[in-house]
Amino acid sequence: MKLAVVFPGIGYHVDKPLLYYSRKIADNYDYETVTVPYGNFPAGVKGSAKKWRIPFTVHWHRRKKS
Repeated sequence: MKLAVVFPGIGYHVDKPLLYYSRKIADNYDYETVTVPYGNFPAGVKGSAKKWRIPFTVHWHRRKKS
């Protein structure tokens, strides 16, 4: 099995050209594509290091528990 994992970003979702066409190319080469959803970020997190640390810390601690 060949797998392509797509990591969207804040302000750059999977429907944007770079990720959209990358997924299409992967599909054409018989890759299974998986998009990693990040869930809801706090408002104004883009461009704010302080607000970015909040979801990062939450997800980091969830990773350590599992």
